[in-house]
Amino acid sequence: MPLAGWVRSTVHRSVGTALGLVSPVIDGVAQAVLDQIDLSAVTDRVIDSLDAEAVAARVAGALDTRAVGSAVVADVDVTPILTEVQTQLGPIAQDIIKDLDLEPAVQQVIDNLDLMPIVEQVIHRLDLEPVVRRVIVQLNLPELITETISELNMGKVVRAAVKRPVSAPRG
Repeated sequence: MPLAGWVRSTVHRSVGTALGLVSPVIDGVAQAVLDQIDLSAVTDRVIDSLDAEAVAARVAGALDTRAVGSAVVADVDVTPILTEVQTQLGPIAQDIIKDLDLEPAVQQVIDNLDLMPIVEQVIHRLDLEPVVRRVIVQLNLPELITETISELNMGKVVRAAVKRPVSAPRG
């Protein structure tokens, strides 16, 4: 629940910041109002009103797939892969030339070509960390989440929380 924790802390900070800007004359009134607000209820309502699909759509919309694809392609060195393929295909090509019966030759290529070492080399040599870092920077998650929260009608949520009776402290 990292998103829920972030929302909670953001709501608490936002309320605290707003109260810090109120002039000293009305600080007492603001504190009384703050005492009446059930921050956990406000936080719960904000979390309940978040639309995960809308947030996911925003993330997908903010992602530049061409830039990510270009970065992945730029980070892959295919020379070792081509060398491995050439090494494996050399003896097979000699057998094909010798027999010239294409059907058994094609079957022999299929049987003899081992793609797993090649795929493992690609995965081993591919460094995705710089690509992932660029994707995270492109997403600008703090702005994305802040925009989503700011679109919620916070006035109604706060008014509902203020109207809600505060439970008596347990003693």
